[in-house]
Amino acid sequence: MDNSLNFDPRPDLADDSWIWDWLLKRLTGEDQGLFHAFRCAGFRLKQRDGRIVLEPTILPVLGFATQEEYQAFKERWMIPNREIILSTLQKVELTIKNDQISKMSIG
Repeated sequence: MDNSLNFDPRPDLADDSWIWDWLLKRLTGEDQGLFHAFRCAGFRLKQRDGRIVLEPTILPVLGFATQEEYQAFKERWMIPNREIILSTLQKVELTIKNDQISKMSIG
């Protein structure tokens, strides 16, 4: 078993690194690989209107170089996996609502 997927591959994006560690340790298989790839690409987990969302980083070196590059990624990886993404983010939201994550300061 490859434990390298259990940890945030982008600790340089420190503001939400702890929740990526938390999430990646709880996912398995293709779901874990998918979210690991999102984080490698520079996505951040943000709280918006009580919902957890994946927010791309549009900044060369830290994330996508351009909005167009992000759009191409979104069409290739996010739209086809929409149900997995939404289901996973809803589980994170439920865990937060049940106060099972103690460090909830997602910006």
